Amino acid sequence: MDRSEKDKITSGQLLHLQVFSTSVFIISYLLVFIVSGLAFLYISSDLDVPASLILGKTQVIMAESSRFWTSDSIISIYTTVPVTCFIIGVFSLFAFHLNTRPSFTFLTGTVWTFIHAFNLSLGAIAIDLFSHTGFSKAAREMGIETVMTVLIIGVSLFFMYKLGIFAARIFHDRLFKGFTNDKNTASQLFIRFLLLPWFVGTLLLLLLSFPEKDYKNYLLPLSSLILILPTFFYEPKVTKQKPSLKKLEPKHLILVMSFSIVALVVYFFVLRTGISF
Repeated sequence: MDRSEKDKITSGQLLHLQVFSTSVFIISYLLVFIVSGLAFLYISSDLDVPASLILGKTQVIMAESSRFWTSDSIISIYTTVPVTCFIIGVFSLFAFHLNTRPSFTFLTGTVWTFIHAFNLSLGAIAIDLFSHTGFSKAAREMGIETVMTVLIIGVSLFFMYKLGIFAARIFHDRLFKGFTNDKNTASQLFIRFLLLPWFVGTLLLLLLSFPEKDYKNYLLPLSSLILILPTFFYEPKVTKQKPSLKKLEPKHLILVMSFSIVALVVYFFVLRTGISF
């Protein structure tokens, strides 16, 4: 067998990567969603505003015309989720920089965690301001005018793109260094490790939440592509380093996949009727 053939990634490895990345995608999303959702419930409860956390979204159970709504409560409640998600995203970046010898699992979790976190913060803010929902209510109470609204949307999308470049660097320079010298292999890895896990994971989450009338649940996954697509167009520096990809141990792969399935089942049965404090 030719040396270059030995350096190629096999179809079996690609399949394992796809299953593994899809599992981590789901686990990371549920982590970000649940943590930010619980923060939302805590703030709402503290302000005596009834709210619930249900499949795919958080919601306030009180009419907007209620006299119990105050300017402070509107701002606090509708900024809780994006702020919490932003903090999670920043924490994941710090964790990445502090870990000098990150494992493949750690890097995969970092990529998906900050993609979900920044999409549910910056992406959600842009969509809310554009559609006059959620965060836009807090912006209105803060006196943010139309010009500033457009500026915030633009800045949010710009930072999402720049974070997408960061994800691309992890993908090319840390996860698959050497393999992505070859454009065909890089394309296969992008599809199997990022694009298909995004598609399959998003489809599963949407099927579980059944967001028939909530178009935001469809727009948010699409906005996350701003964080993912830069990896496809990113031109890595060609390295002479021989590709080295440790095989995913079957036991490890099965463990992560099983955990993601259990997490999805628990997510569905616990949140299908909603929880509140």
